Amino acid sequence: MKSLHKIITLAFIIQMLSTSVLLQAQQNSNIQHIRQIYKEVKDRIAFAKENKFEGGIYCNILEENITNKAWINNKTSHSTKEFWYEGSLSNEELEENPKLALLMVIEKATISKQKIYSEYLYEKGELIFAFYKGKAQELRFYYKNGKLIKQLGKSKQSNSALELINDNAKKYQNILLAFSGL
Repeated sequence: MKSLHKIITLAFIIQMLSTSVLLQAQQNSNIQHIRQIYKEVKDRIAFAKENKFEGGIYCNILEENITNKAWINNKTSHSTKEFWYEGSLSNEELEENPKLALLMVIEKATISKQKIYSEYLYEKGELIFAFYKGKAQELRFYYKNGKLIKQLGKSKQSNSALELINDNAKKYQNILLAFSGL
């Protein structure tokens, strides 16, 4: 009886390890896919900048407080947000889901002397990656089907950074929709 119990326990442990290995492999595959999309979009952005915005990718820039003077809270601030979007979608695709067009938002901000840089990468209207750098921290967030699958980097405010990233990701999609009039 004891040997049967040991065999069952060992089988259970092997099953758990196998499942864990498979899940890790799937997560690595998802992250590799996201990194490939990231590289492709960044290459397209670089090409567009070098070639007078040719190549089927477009950019709208939202700039806030261009004078960098003291603002509401008596701190100087300035930010730019670049909205990079696909120009090759059909009218039918855009009418069905205009959020499909958004590829990446790049945000650069200075508040007092603190510099913040963030990127939001989208695929088919879904946030798949976000990067945040500011105040001696770098955070990377990987998503699949709207859910966080991996976070790299630690911060005392990781949860609040994640909430900010998620809120901004939705807000930026809505800003692009306002730009486009869709």
